[in-house]
Amino acid sequence: MVRLEPGNIEANYKLGRMLLSRGQIDESISLIENAKLAQPTSVIFATLLGDAYLRKGETDKAEENYSAGA
Repeated sequence: MVRLEPGNIEANYKLGRMLLSRGQIDESISLIENAKLAQPTSVIFATLLGDAYLRKGETDKAEENYSAGA
């Protein structure tokens, strides 16, 4: 679905969340970063990206994304 519709917010969110839940943190970050480029004001992607960076241990980037989503 994401390949067919890369701008599909719901599909990107679900795939990013699934990758993160499977521990595929770098893949999740890459996907979410790309989705965030298409939707730079998206609170959903900023928060999910914050979650991913927090899981990776990059607290500065996590905080930056959480702040952007607030």
